[in-house]
Amino acid sequence: MAKVKTLGASVVVVSDVKLEDIKKLKKYAPEALTLFGGEDGKEPMFCIDVTSGHGTLNSVGAEFGPVTSDGYATITLIRAEPVADIKAAIVDQYGTALANLNELEAQIPAALAEVERKHAAVMECIEIG
Repeated sequence: MAKVKTLGASVVVVSDVKLEDIKKLKKYAPEALTLFGGEDGKEPMFCIDVTSGHGTLNSVGAEFGPVTSDGYATITLIRAEPVADIKAAIVDQYGTALANLNELEAQIPAALAEVERKHAAVMECIEIG
């Protein structure tokens, strides 16, 4: 589950997933970075991606850029104006996106395990002569 930390005007979303794992899924199983819904369960509702900047978070997705010292993906947002209740303001502005992010992140470990399983199976098929 992603965590949200604030300090001054900054709001930092710290993913439960390492940036390298997001990149791996983007390369080998990009569908694992999309939350599907709608009537038929096939409509893309929310996606995770990577960026070279500070990242973004909105109703349709999250783009992670910087990492923590131990490699977890982050998004750094700047609040334009001070508010009396920062938690309420974060929920109002990012609540739906954070709920979708947490739902999608819960599915990522299984997707990573499947990518690793397939990778290991392919490696066993390769013979160096």
